[in-house]
Amino acid sequence: MPMEVPDAALMPPVREIARLVNNLRAEVLHHRVEAVSRVKEISRAFGPERTRREILPFLQETADDEDEYLLAMAQQLGAMTDSVGGPEFLPALLGPLEILACAEERAVRDAAVESLGKVFSGIPDGMFGEAVVPLLRGMAKNQWHTGRMSACVLLPLSFPRLSPSVQAEALAWAAELAADPVPTVRKKLCLHVGALCSDMAQMEVEQKMLPLLEKFAQDEQDSVRSQLLEAIVPVAKATPPLLQGGRLLQLTLGVAADESWRVRWSFGKKVVALCDVFSPELSASAFCASYAALLNDGEPEVRVAACDGLTKKCAAWSKDQLMEYIVPACRKLVSDEIDYVRRCAALHVTGLAPALGHSASLGHILPLTLALLRDTDPEVRLHVVSNLRPLYDTLGLESIKQTLLPAIKNLAEAPQWRTRIEIVKLGPTLAEQIGEQFFNENLASIVLNWLCDDVYAVREAAARNLQTFLAMFGPAWGTEHIAPKLRQMCAQQSYIPRYTACLAVKLCAQAESGVDLAVGMLSHILELVEDPVANIRINAAETMAILGQAKDQLSSVRTRREFHIMQSEVGKPQTLTLIFLSQEHMQRITQSLDILTRDPDTDVKHAALQSKRYIREGIPPGKGDKGSSKELRLFEPSHGR
Repeated sequence: MPMEVPDAALMPPVREIARLVNNLRAEVLHHRVEAVSRVKEISRAFGPERTRREILPFLQETADDEDEYLLAMAQQLGAMTDSVGGPEFLPALLGPLEILACAEERAVRDAAVESLGKVFSGIPDGMFGEAVVPLLRGMAKNQWHTGRMSACVLLPLSFPRLSPSVQAEALAWAAELAADPVPTVRKKLCLHVGALCSDMAQMEVEQKMLPLLEKFAQDEQDSVRSQLLEAIVPVAKATPPLLQGGRLLQLTLGVAADESWRVRWSFGKKVVALCDVFSPELSASAFCASYAALLNDGEPEVRVAACDGLTKKCAAWSKDQLMEYIVPACRKLVSDEIDYVRRCAALHVTGLAPALGHSASLGHILPLTLALLRDTDPEVRLHVVSNLRPLYDTLGLESIKQTLLPAIKNLAEAPQWRTRIEIVKLGPTLAEQIGEQFFNENLASIVLNWLCDDVYAVREAAARNLQTFLAMFGPAWGTEHIAPKLRQMCAQQSYIPRYTACLAVKLCAQAESGVDLAVGMLSHILELVEDPVANIRINAAETMAILGQAKDQLSSVRTRREFHIMQSEVGKPQTLTLIFLSQEHMQRITQSLDILTRDPDTDVKHAALQSKRYIREGIPPGKGDKGSSKELRLFEPSHGR
């Protein structure tokens, strides 16, 4: 009989450590990966001295393994800073990490560089130069471009802790890397070199950093130039406002006018960051025109990048500048031939209204909004509807009532059902934006008519929205507006309105603000017990189950609320009106469910039995019912057959 291998969690610690040590040399890759992922446990068992003498040399020898193993090793070495015997022994970790930082796989290099950063931060200042400078020098002059790429990240990371003489040498290394024959090395340096200026005097920034940036600006590869702003932003932040207007500004504007659309794209994305680091005067005078040109760039990707976040990007500019540069550019965006450009414009154009004021918004932003609402692309129209709040706040509801409402109503009745369902989902957002009175006068009837849509997904979304409207406007709103519509639907000859009405009552009954509405609809739900459609009888059973529990839920919630009100207003007790199911109603529910338990349809019978148990025991369907293969979902709508 073969001997049973004990579980690893039950093994004695010594045996488990021995297993891990053996697995470091295993032929199976996942065994080696598991072992190296727990190398910190091994080092804890071995102690700091054996870790430095045995484990780290072994890891350095195996640094040519599979990428999965190397990635786990790089991550674990960064976590072993407390396993080598103290800060003075941290340089022992640099050997294997240096090899991993030159690995071909990017994930391994990134993990090794991150771990090197952790090790660097723990090395004492007195030995930092001696331990780190040889590593930096070797990587900056490494024969493999992967090592030089890692050096581009590590140089800014260690620069503040280097001595002045070594800093000068490090800047010489950076200049060599900026002229590296491999474009990815130059790109990596351009991405990180800006951090060097955090520890430089202003004269050094002008003498050392600006030539580097100018070299990147003239690079033949657009992948390098597209990272230039990543370097310009920290340099501009470290430069006094009076000195920003010369070479640095010219470099920045050169990005906006670059021949490559990828470079111009980077300017469109970084406008906010540039306005934050440059002086307000320069931002207003220099960037507005360049940014407006990008809004009408020949490449659609550039136009989208510039338009994204339009309101925030324009916050630094005056109303006159917006009228001169941005509004004309937006006028072209609204009529752009590319759909996704117009979609982006629809998301952001209305956000200009608060900055322009009432008069300019009425004359310029409102016509643009109306044009977008008439767009042939339904997503454009939906994006406009979801972002009308700035226009409401600026112009007022009455001033736009006659212009915007017809467009919104037209969208609500769009022939494409996917468009209708999206506007249905935006219904609560619209209601919140325009307020209860305006909503009741103009949109409430449309919202309720969605309950009778031809497509089930639209009807279901409209029914679920009722919970949100009840929470927003209160139970009285449901009694006044929703209940008459549901009673009308229950009397329809077609089964679809009856089914949707039952679904709506069931969903409303699950919300505190909808219990009153559901209780008021009880008599109509009881009539559906004799409906000829089985799915309606199933939904009626589920709704009665929820209403059977409504008394207890309503009583407990309202009682707690009444208690808080009386405590907060001593001497002025207020009593809320509670609606309880009468004994007669409970008997009618029980009798109706008894009728359904004898229904010839097995699904209806099962729903009735589950509902009776839910009322009697409070056990949701499917709980504790091991003998049943069916689970009725009381709190989800049953779909039509």
